[in-house]
Amino acid sequence: MARGLDLTGKRFGRLTAVERTDQRDGTSVIWKCLCDCGNTTYVSAKNLVHHQTFSCGCQRKDSVTETLAKVARPRLGIVDHTNLSKIASNRPQSNSTTGVRGVTRLPDGRYEAFITVKRKRIRIGRYYTLEEATAERERAVERYFKPLLDEWRGEK
Repeated sequence: MARGLDLTGKRFGRLTAVERTDQRDGTSVIWKCLCDCGNTTYVSAKNLVHHQTFSCGCQRKDSVTETLAKVARPRLGIVDHTNLSKIASNRPQSNSTTGVRGVTRLPDGRYEAFITVKRKRIRIGRYYTLEEATAERERAVERYFKPLLDEWRGEK
């Protein structure tokens, strides 16, 4: 169907056909295309003519990012790379060996308390008892998470 067509300069979504190549995809000629984002990609004439390829892949990436920004992130409570709905529950992960969120048992028998904020793991300290580690972890939650949670819930 696209055999022999000159697509030079024609636009297909974000792509502009630049030049025909000697390569083929079955019976379809491969075209060198320039995307609006600046990338060069090679697409079969069949995919261009039948509207199956619109960009180098940037359009899909942009639409996913846009959708997450509009829908998922506010609903899930992800603010500044911190999942507020997850920390609000304070439920330990299923693989927790201590049963306490943010407290792990070390090989030497002590307990380490930690908290993760903005993708950074902050080590609070190492303690000899689970109760000490849990108490320190709770103080860190108040310090780091309470302001974020109050803002997310609309409290002051």
